[in-house]
Amino acid sequence: MASSRKNSKETRARSRRSAKRSQKTSSKTAGTAKDELSNGKTRVSALDTLRGLAILLMIVDHAAWLYWDQSISPSSIRFVTRLSMPLFCVLLGYLAGLKIQRSLTKDSQSTNYFQLIQATTNWARVLQILAAVVAINLLYFNLFHQFEILASILIVVLAMALARSGFCIAMLAPLLFPLEATWLVHKPVDTETLLFDFPVTVVACCTAGGFMLGRFGLRPAMLSTLAVGSLAGIDNLMHATPFLYAPPTVYVLYFLPLATVMVWWAGKTKEFDIPVMSWIGRYPITVYLLQYYLLLLFSEKIQ
Repeated sequence: MASSRKNSKETRARSRRSAKRSQKTSSKTAGTAKDELSNGKTRVSALDTLRGLAILLMIVDHAAWLYWDQSISPSSIRFVTRLSMPLFCVLLGYLAGLKIQRSLTKDSQSTNYFQLIQATTNWARVLQILAAVVAINLLYFNLFHQFEILASILIVVLAMALARSGFCIAMLAPLLFPLEATWLVHKPVDTETLLFDFPVTVVACCTAGGFMLGRFGLRPAMLSTLAVGSLAGIDNLMHATPFLYAPPTVYVLYFLPLATVMVWWAGKTKEFDIPVMSWIGRYPITVYLLQYYLLLLFSEKIQ
């Protein structure tokens, strides 16, 4: 009897030790997965799928403009495709925010500012964007006398690398749009006279929304994006000539909260996958560059 009780106690003790080891392994695996996500060492199919969706929406938008000459209005397909830009930029900011968050949780007291920038910035991707900016604008700027949106994204990516955690303040970038427009244009502002196809300030705001999502979580990001979208909407309702963005640029900010929720969901779900979209999402810059040249070369707008 005594031997039986002793064996029972030993069995329970082994079970408890086994459960503890299993729990530690599970926690370690979850932590490793999060670190890999923030380091870009593993692909998250749900995020790739959303990135692919953003690129596909951009292609539809460009085709509707170049081949059917559709304007951007609430009754046009190009209103729905406004989601593409904030979705792409929120994804960009989200992954950068995760990297910054990870670097701040480690002991970085002995690491200087420039080493931290090096550790948290994907310079290969920056060079890829730079090459795409040059390749696209050799054609685009010559035709339309504006820099295509990738030029704005490149500026924002560099600003995000230098500012690190301070990049959150870029949520206030729309307030600087009148200054940006005056400095770059020196004339009454409309979408045809801006130097950039998409203002740098609106790209910075959308990217900062994603950055806050990765750095602080859903609630601060949603409060910020809803505040910016509401402010821009009220400004348009109250003023014939808005202080911030007039249509169609302002439509982008209306879709910013939705884009933020979609990226948050993808970051939680991880395994959601639509093969064609996730493949495009793995090579977004390459696909984007190819679609521009193919669409522009066969469009009557360059004849």
